[in-house]
Amino acid sequence: MFAWSGWSSLRIASVRVGLALNPEHGASKIGLHLAVSDLAAARAEVEHAGGRVIAPSIEVAPGVVVAEVVDTEGNTFTLTER
Repeated sequence: MFAWSGWSSLRIASVRVGLALNPEHGASKIGLHLAVSDLAAARAEVEHAGGRVIAPSIEVAPGVVVAEVVDTEGNTFTLTER
């Protein structure tokens, strides 16, 4: 792991996702979608890591549930459970 305040990482389903802070860019929706087998557990992991769930889980298609979350730098991404 990097020891740098501009680095954020999150482990979901044995995969570590890292995002680096670029001071020239503001927080935004980054278009990252992560497929998870347990949405409730993934949401809890986001919150445990300091992020927030910003929208309630919603079923967007039969058997497909998504939730939008934000990391500690304000970047928004989507968790998808099938």
